[in-house]
Amino acid sequence: MKKVMFLVLLAFIVAGVSIYLFVDHFGIGYWDEVSDWGATGDFFGGILNPFFAFLSLILLVYTLYQNQKALENNSEELALSRKELANSVQTQQLQVHQAKMQRFDDTFFSLLNQLNAAQDPKLTDFVYDNVMKKNYPTTYLPENVLRLSKEYIYPKGGNINRYFRTLYQLLKLIANKCPESTLDGDFTIENLQSTKCSETEKMYSNIVRTTLDSKLIILLAVNCYCADEDDPFYKYYLLIKRYAFLEHMPLSVTKSEEPFVAKALVNCYGKDAFGNNINIRNNT
Repeated sequence: MKKVMFLVLLAFIVAGVSIYLFVDHFGIGYWDEVSDWGATGDFFGGILNPFFAFLSLILLVYTLYQNQKALENNSEELALSRKELANSVQTQQLQVHQAKMQRFDDTFFSLLNQLNAAQDPKLTDFVYDNVMKKNYPTTYLPENVLRLSKEYIYPKGGNINRYFRTLYQLLKLIANKCPESTLDGDFTIENLQSTKCSETEKMYSNIVRTTLDSKLIILLAVNCYCADEDDPFYKYYLLIKRYAFLEHMPLSVTKSEEPFVAKALVNCYGKDAFGNNINIRNNT
């Protein structure tokens, strides 16, 4: 604004100086001839018109400069606004994610407490001894050994069956409801087979696994064995493989066990379920 006022003041000064010079040289008064008035107009026009045109050009350039500067400022402000909006969206997304994780944690640890409360060590020992100490004919295929062992758990399992049902719901919760699950809520056989678990899923499944003793892990493996996809336990079986849940499973717990069931488990589950199990690597 100061620059514009300076140019206006300069215009008045130049106009005043021109009038002063004219009056000083020619005097002041009314001309008798029209041609004299024309000459006077030419005098002022010849002096002031180029000057005013030059000032107009300067004002035009200055206006364009100011407009360009304003556009740049607007662009910067718009960029800052977009950045703030993006940060706000990210913050909101983070808050939503944290809220989902909090709800998941509450449900997870509630189920985990139920799982721990469902353990029955005496019954586990009884069922384990009857499953693992049974002697099968050497002609039996691994699938037959596991099928017969699994059939024993149902009528004799009692609270163990309830424990395994709770464990299934807990693993299903991790796979299906964890905000960072790779299943994205699509808990189907196809999706369980085609996706790998996230690190967060693995962390929660490891927490669950630490609550199981060696006997329970072996009985769980027997309980979840499936011959094909039509078995109602097939998703349970896939969850065991998804989280390498047998990674710390021993091949035996006591010296009085027969090797049939352990060998059958190794043959029927494959490497995925055992992860980096050193007991399996050392015996294959």
